[in-house]
Amino acid sequence: MVNEATEMVIRNLTQTEPTPFYLYDLKKIRERIQLVQMRLSSDFEVFYAAKANSHKKILETMKTENLSVDVASMGELNRALAAGFSVDKISFTGPGKRTDELIKAAELGIGGIVVESEAELIELDGVAGRLGKRVAVVVRLSPMQRVGHIGRLIVDEPTQFGFDESSFESLVMCLSKTRNLDLIGTHSHVQSQILHPEYVVKNFEFALEASLLFQTKLKTFGKFKPAKDKFRIALGGGIGIPYSAKSEAFDFDRFAVGLRQLTARYGGAGPLGVPMRFAMELGRYLVGESGYFVSKILREKTVHSRGRRLKFAIADGGYSHCQIACGVGQPIRTNLPFSLLKSDKGRWGGGSEIVSIAGPTCYTQDILVREASLEGIRAGDWLVVENVGAYGKQFSPTTFLLQPEAAEYFVGEE
Repeated sequence: MVNEATEMVIRNLTQTEPTPFYLYDLKKIRERIQLVQMRLSSDFEVFYAAKANSHKKILETMKTENLSVDVASMGELNRALAAGFSVDKISFTGPGKRTDELIKAAELGIGGIVVESEAELIELDGVAGRLGKRVAVVVRLSPMQRVGHIGRLIVDEPTQFGFDESSFESLVMCLSKTRNLDLIGTHSHVQSQILHPEYVVKNFEFALEASLLFQTKLKTFGKFKPAKDKFRIALGGGIGIPYSAKSEAFDFDRFAVGLRQLTARYGGAGPLGVPMRFAMELGRYLVGESGYFVSKILREKTVHSRGRRLKFAIADGGYSHCQIACGVGQPIRTNLPFSLLKSDKGRWGGGSEIVSIAGPTCYTQDILVREASLEGIRAGDWLVVENVGAYGKQFSPTTFLLQPEAAEYFVGEE
């Protein structure tokens, strides 16, 4: 629920600024980063996944807190550079990097280009050769097993991402033919929005085992040697945040204990005889709970259907501005946590009136809140959808019906 201080900021903004808009709490982000850093060992590298939210202020916060950053496009790369990240703190992922993106990343000498196919590996080797540069690469591995967000074990599922275990020998042979690349580690990421610590630890174990198998193949079949005195193993991420009242928050303390046990069991030098350095990638977990989407109620109407009395309220922001609030990406549609601020003062609480809050577009999925039990709602009230700091604005197509763009505001700046 929105706290009183945040409510005051939102009410003040609605007096001078048009809705819809986003509000982000940078203090919340810093506190989440510091929690992660305190629980992990000091040599555990944490990457921020810029795809979660690449606003300049958020990237600057990550940089100030000494995180590395993972980008997945030229646009994100440019934003990371503009936010002040040094090139050695940047990783570039994605199965469809364009040639100009490979050239830019190679020219800059970024910390690691994550390679996801042999064709990309060959092309990048050619790019590096033409530039006369050595380029640091990380190979993305797809473990044969993963645990889904509900705990189901998924085995040998094909994916467009990286190299599966059956292709490791072919990958090693391909690496051995390159002349301009320095292999610095492996990267895996197999699942998102997990709320159970043991599932994330298990996926990390699968990623670590895949990396060890690949290193064994590299030592056995390849002539290609790692370039540095440490071999980085990025184990993934996938830690979720609660998107419904029934969801429990992720227990990071319990996760950290399991992670320490895992890395202690497999730590030290790997099959290549090189010390292994571990890393993880976090996006949603760092920024998701910092964000609020604010939309004004324009109109309301009552509908009688099959003996039921329902109320529909129409807001000035919705699917075009905040897809995640409309259920996009959710396996099972749930209402995100929300608060309903009265236009004068106070809030609407729970009650017997069944209310759905829709956005302004002619699209049936443009429903921000579906059939919530409220004590009331009026035109002029403000809907505040919570936990949308990740995959909010930049994940939504404002070009749909050419809706006005939602502004972004910040609190908690130092």
